[in-house]
Amino acid sequence: MHCHYFGSYHAEGTPNPNGGTGNEANVKRALELDMGVFNISPIDKGGLLQNPSATIVRTIGHKLSPIAFALLANNELGFHTSSVGFGRPTDMDEAVDGASLHENEEVKTEFEAAVARLESLKKEKLGEEWCEKGYLNIPDFYDETTGGTAIGHILWCHNVITAFGMYKFAKLRYGSLEKTRGGFKSKKSFEENIKAMDDGNPGLSFDPDFDYTEALAKHYNPSLALEKMKEVHSWLKKDAIFSEEEIKERGWDSAYDLQTWEIFPGGEVTISQVLLQNVSRGRYGISSKSPDERKDWVATVKNTKDAYEKVLGA
Repeated sequence: MHCHYFGSYHAEGTPNPNGGTGNEANVKRALELDMGVFNISPIDKGGLLQNPSATIVRTIGHKLSPIAFALLANNELGFHTSSVGFGRPTDMDEAVDGASLHENEEVKTEFEAAVARLESLKKEKLGEEWCEKGYLNIPDFYDETTGGTAIGHILWCHNVITAFGMYKFAKLRYGSLEKTRGGFKSKKSFEENIKAMDDGNPGLSFDPDFDYTEALAKHYNPSLALEKMKEVHSWLKKDAIFSEEEIKERGWDSAYDLQTWEIFPGGEVTISQVLLQNVSRGRYGISSKSPDERKDWVATVKNTKDAYEKVLGA
């Protein structure tokens, strides 16, 4: 399951019977039933922590990296296993180092201090009342009053940007909602559109033309919720572009980026192209690319394969 300190990916903002949001209640119940629980992508989907916001890095402090913090948070939740994506073998170094810290009492104390700082910052930026009630009494996108809009998820995007400067992460998350909205057909019924949603990216982005009055009627502050939805849509919609200077002025800048290369440089590559490239030993599969792009792509694949084989051989 996705269940991370900064939010549970698609599940965040979704009400549950215990009055909370996200997947934490599911994790606790699974552990009560003595089930093994696997955490999916605590670094990338847990907040793009290989490319963290400057606010996140400053608040966590210099004694823990955001990656180590994420893995320690997983341990606190009780996960047995965490999956970590990487582009090359050396990208695993920080994750392995972070995972090895969970039995260190000094590190645990620092982790708890970092959590306290993050929680204090969240209350300062969002207000205590919003932190307590912001997600409550909001229907999920299966409810027709929402028009399929993932209201809680959209408010989560606003929260992580406002509190923690996680603009790049929220932009990716909101982009998924926009993509799903692109498949929502006006000629189909609400039920038909809901069934057609991609299970991996359910719920829709904000619709400026939809009336959310009924959907927000039970929220403690409907006008504030709607204002936040409109605002985050203006920040994250596909055609919203901010310069690096504007991003820094707003406190949305990144501290650093550990993403050192693109897996398929030189443009978008389809799965069929990748398969054909491998089956044909590089002769076919990327014909849409220029000669230089094909050369770079083949070299990247070969170098990565050689690096992996070297690690496996060791």
